[in-house]
Amino acid sequence: MSDGVDSNRFDRCSNCGAMLAPGTKQCPGCGTPVVEQKPAHSPLKRLFGWRHIRHLLIVLILLMLPHVPQVQNLVPVRLLFWTSPLVLEAITRANEHPETEALLGRPVNAGWLSRGYVWSDETGWSEGKIWIPVDGVKSTGTLYARGGQADSPWVFSELRLISEDGRVLDLLAPIAQPSLVSHKSNVRIYIVPIGGVQGLGLDELPEFYRSRHGISVQLLDPIPLEPKARNTARAQLIFEELIELMHARYPQLAKDKSAFLIGVTDEDMYIQSVNWNFAYTAHDPPKRAGVVSSVRFIPNPLAGNEKLLRARIRKMVSRTMGFVVFDLPRSNDPSSVMYRDLYGSSSADLMSDSFEGLGARAVVNEFRSAHGMQPVQAEIPPEAANFDYSKVDGYYPCLRITKAKNAASKAADVKVTKCVQGVYLDSEVDEIEVDLRIGSVITRTTDLLIPGTIPLAATRCYRSWENRVKSFGRNATLSWDLYPTGSRQPYTYVDVNTCDGNQLHYERISKGTGYADAVYEHRATATAFLGSRFSWNGNGWDLKLRDGSMYLFPESYYAKKPVDGAMIQFRDAKAQAVKLERSDRRTLNRITSPDGRSIKFEHDSADRIYQAEDDQKRKVSYLYDHGGRLVEVRGLGATIRYAYKGNYLINIEENDRRVLEFDYDRRGRISELRLPDGRLYRFDYQFDPANTKRIVRSIITAPDGATTRFEIPSN
Repeated sequence: MSDGVDSNRFDRCSNCGAMLAPGTKQCPGCGTPVVEQKPAHSPLKRLFGWRHIRHLLIVLILLMLPHVPQVQNLVPVRLLFWTSPLVLEAITRANEHPETEALLGRPVNAGWLSRGYVWSDETGWSEGKIWIPVDGVKSTGTLYARGGQADSPWVFSELRLISEDGRVLDLLAPIAQPSLVSHKSNVRIYIVPIGGVQGLGLDELPEFYRSRHGISVQLLDPIPLEPKARNTARAQLIFEELIELMHARYPQLAKDKSAFLIGVTDEDMYIQSVNWNFAYTAHDPPKRAGVVSSVRFIPNPLAGNEKLLRARIRKMVSRTMGFVVFDLPRSNDPSSVMYRDLYGSSSADLMSDSFEGLGARAVVNEFRSAHGMQPVQAEIPPEAANFDYSKVDGYYPCLRITKAKNAASKAADVKVTKCVQGVYLDSEVDEIEVDLRIGSVITRTTDLLIPGTIPLAATRCYRSWENRVKSFGRNATLSWDLYPTGSRQPYTYVDVNTCDGNQLHYERISKGTGYADAVYEHRATATAFLGSRFSWNGNGWDLKLRDGSMYLFPESYYAKKPVDGAMIQFRDAKAQAVKLERSDRRTLNRITSPDGRSIKFEHDSADRIYQAEDDQKRKVSYLYDHGGRLVEVRGLGATIRYAYKGNYLINIEENDRRVLEFDYDRRGRISELRLPDGRLYRFDYQFDPANTKRIVRSIITAPDGATTRFEIPSN
């Protein structure tokens, strides 16, 4: 070891060159101040300097950008702002629930940041789970929301409000619906385990259906599988053979018209008659039987998710019950067990245990505004503006039944005639029509009428081929819910849809292809709408008649349902206005005439009208079945009941007296109409050989045997 000093550690004076010891502040020879030098870094330290680290981070970020969505989905918890759409929708539902006031006090507001996640996968499935800090007038707490989205709007599957002291309010728990009738009770439902079924919670179902739905359900003993029920090549059970197996084991129930069998198997199955790859559920209503397969609803992993599996199977049993026992149609509500599309466990998890669904309580309203351009001066060529209205007809062949007013004992007036479109806003009507162009049944009934400067009529219409849920349930709507549809990009035509399913057609007459300079004109029917024009006003659409009266419609480019684009105001030729008050969900709350007279409407959670009341306190109530079909109207001096087969109206009763009966052919076109006095009208149709869906000729056979033929033009 050496005690020497390393000369490399000494610096030299910049002025005289004298050697300086480390730490010297001033040269002892010439007095020149010594400038302190920074120590030299090693090559390794220079490599990992901040500048190089910064460059390295930039490169890493650029390399990671394509993988951000995948990485984001792996992060289980993120922060969502209070402005997140799902957060806002959850808070809205918390404030709308009647028990929120007692728990936290209203209004309930969201905190700035919510904990949770929202992610999507490659199949289009999206899922979200959020914990929202909330403040009420009385207390604070947490709003827990879970939802998903497949081919439908976002749906909340769980929504719970939790106070700081631990009390819990389930915002999606069943509530009394004033608009619903009870399930039919003259049926007996039997659940049949097929094979060695275990762990599906079938023993819990009788009590569940009794307490939840008031339905009597019995669990039968399991039946063993037989070789003929299995396709060994496909390793699947055969649905049709499973039905025969249940009938063979329980022959008395198979003969009993009031008994229904719902089989449950834990093996995969398929429907032989259609040769699908597999079936989640299958049903045969004429045989009063159906089967549920559990194999594709098993969670992964199953351990710890047994409750989820039981819930999925319970919903599938309810779904099969809806088809087989209650003849319910498929629903457009993804929270209903009768939802139109079933995509396995994802769809099942969005369903509630409700046949009718939770409606607005669970389904997120995705409507938003899009267009906002100022109107552009339209250019209408002279040849487009000149049109001979005198040549227009637009009437179509029909059979029309008009009820004798205030005379139940008189026979209804039946005419084979020609009809034309109308809007039914200001006059009373009570009629049934058969549209012979397509063989559909139409009803129009005014429940309330207020006279005045502009009379107000609350008229509801039904059309057998509509197949949409509107303000009076499936296939039925209110006359004031007129709404436009049409082409876009390019904007070439518009149809104004009336309550009875007819359309007032408007063709573009202005130059261009956009909406801001579009002018459309109606030239199809010899009605008050002949020559009327439809155009953009900067915030919506104006439909202006030649007499100066006007219908106003909102901007509705992203409309999700008909009422999103429904009329918002009417003005007569003297500029007197009927005021229409609509909710955030666009349902009509009230109509008010220029005289101040009004009719208000109450809606249920499915946005259906369940009560109409005028300013004289006259009320009309509306009841629906669990398939969303209007089945009873308690009106002014009369109770009217409607019965359906699927979505087709099959009879009408008034004050317990049968008024009309309808039969349909296999294509859904009316084939027979019966009146209570015994009169029977028959309908036949001849089709275009080149297009078997288009009627070219309709034939009516009257009760006396006389026939009337109508040629149906191609347009």
